[in-house]
Amino acid sequence: MSLLVMASLVAFAGCGQNDDGPSPGNGGGTSNPYPVERSITNKDGIKLEVTILGRSDSQVFFTSKGKRYDYPIEDLALADRLAVNKLPVKSVPPPPDPTEVREAERKQSYIEFRKQSIERLKRKISDLETKQAQAVSSGDSARQRYYQREISNVNTEITKLESEILNAR
Repeated sequence: MSLLVMASLVAFAGCGQNDDGPSPGNGGGTSNPYPVERSITNKDGIKLEVTILGRSDSQVFFTSKGKRYDYPIEDLALADRLAVNKLPVKSVPPPPDPTEVREAERKQSYIEFRKQSIERLKRKISDLETKQAQAVSSGDSARQRYYQREISNVNTEITKLESEILNAR
């Protein structure tokens, strides 16, 4: 058994009791019972709450606490080996490359930051338009022109941020 999987099982020990069998999740019928929510126990008696995604002849594929695992069926307790082996064989795509996940998270953060900046700038435009209207009503043409230039500059900044968002996707 890999040290990573064993360490993960030890870290999540005592997460619940084993039930009599797998309980189908949103899989939709007996032909595809996946995902299956259940508690599994390894040969050493360590229990873990998991969502079984599929299995091969030798491994069960599951997630627990937001992480994906490929675990040898032979390392499960007898009752869990029997329960897992009753499930149909279903391959699952390999877990995503951590580098790709980090890049996607970085890109999402980049986009979200720019969206927040756009919202902040739109509020700034609203404030500037209010001040510009006050300048118009008071007849202060210099202040009116100043606010118009500021509104134009903020609109330019918004356009730039929107372009950055489109280019990031």
